[in-house]
Amino acid sequence: MTESSPLATGTAPAIDCDGAANARAIWLRAADGTRLYGALLGSGRVGVVVANDVPHPLCETLTPARFLAAHGYRVLVFDYRDRGLSAPSDAPGRLDQDVAGAVDELRSHGAARVILLGSYAGVAAAVVAATEIHPLVDGVVGISPAAARGQWVQGPFGPVGAFQAAPRMRVPALYLTVRTDPYISLREVRRLYRLTASPAKDLVVIPAGSAGFGMIDVSSYAERARHAILSFVRRVAGIRPS
Repeated sequence: MTESSPLATGTAPAIDCDGAANARAIWLRAADGTRLYGALLGSGRVGVVVANDVPHPLCETLTPARFLAAHGYRVLVFDYRDRGLSAPSDAPGRLDQDVAGAVDELRSHGAARVILLGSYAGVAAAVVAATEIHPLVDGVVGISPAAARGQWVQGPFGPVGAFQAAPRMRVPALYLTVRTDPYISLREVRRLYRLTASPAKDLVVIPAGSAGFGMIDVSSYAERARHAILSFVRRVAGIRPS
């Protein structure tokens, strides 16, 4: 059942993860009111919401969050509804509502531009959310997009999945995938790319190595992936390279 009690007035419990020293734990609300547990890292007028795979924990998002925060961005990570310290919900498939709530939270902290960055099923949640959030977000980065599988992980997502939402998406999009990913076929990613109606979109195919957030951390192609992501964020945020 969706939690309707007020947000805790005290400080949210500290994050019990390695590498969380610079992360500030917070309570926030999904767009439908479900209470979520999250954390803020970094600062600045450009924000990034990190949408993890499902049902993976918030701790896994700290690597990309620290990477982005180190480059001058304000980053929000969170546990989905029914996960971690986030509240249970009577709409477990509405992960798009969690992403939308995270965008509202970043904007309340001063982010003038917001980009969604997802991994696996988190990409599907981000794509759906990007068609619902107003004002529009400034872009979507999808790492190892799980468009078909993502609709059925702890779901299905509701009311639609990424394949149904992509033709309505109008914000810039960047998809990155590993050709040898054992979980997500290149054919599936290319289908999502073709369906995405964004006037500015790109697909980066990494030959081999780690997928998901490992693509920017432990992969032998990490530098290439990082460069693509940072270049995209700077471009859609209107930041000139230094």
